[in-house]
Amino acid sequence: MLPQVSFLIRSPRNIPFLVGGTGLYISSVVRGYDFQEETIDPAYRNELEKKSLEELQDMLSDEAKTFLGENNSDRNNKRRLIRLLEKTRNGEKLTAQNSPRYKALQLGVTWEKSILHRRIDERLKQRLDQGMIDEVQCYLAAGNSPEYLYRLGLEYRYVADYLDGKYPSFEEFYDHLSQAIKRFAKRQMTWFRRDTAIHWLDMEREYFEQACKLLDRFLKK
Repeated sequence: MLPQVSFLIRSPRNIPFLVGGTGLYISSVVRGYDFQEETIDPAYRNELEKKSLEELQDMLSDEAKTFLGENNSDRNNKRRLIRLLEKTRNGEKLTAQNSPRYKALQLGVTWEKSILHRRIDERLKQRLDQGMIDEVQCYLAAGNSPEYLYRLGLEYRYVADYLDGKYPSFEEFYDHLSQAIKRFAKRQMTWFRRDTAIHWLDMEREYFEQACKLLDRFLKK
């Protein structure tokens, strides 16, 4: 089926849309990152995995620290620090090399802060009402490790902690998770705002008409 799907997307009559995703995923497609195959020394990785977050941070080279900049999300992520140390040790480039393969029109949406926060809370409540806690509870009751959940995103990680008794009440769990999502949304916006190629649509105005005009102009190039 894959060749057929590829053919359909490449047809001049079909315009592919990439919706959502993290800033890195979007950039990897739009900018055409050339990813390098990982060179892993199991013994060295095992040695790094035994170290604390602070120890890994102290081991970073000046180049790696400059690469991270003020990105606290990456700086406090052990997996990413370990990969940076491996790259430094192997003499690999820390930044991805670009070979753009597509012409892309990037559209972003903006909400006033209070509206964005309300929408975040509405989405979180909906996910919880739809049985997210029960889903995680069933997963753990089947004997699965919570470690996998920690890689799936904020909601699953916080739900696992809630079921583990790390929050004394549902209300405290909900408040902590809501605030964490809002902080994450702020970091996402900071990332996307650095991309000057993004056209920002004001969702409180005629955003659909704005998008259509930009799309028509893009397709006529």
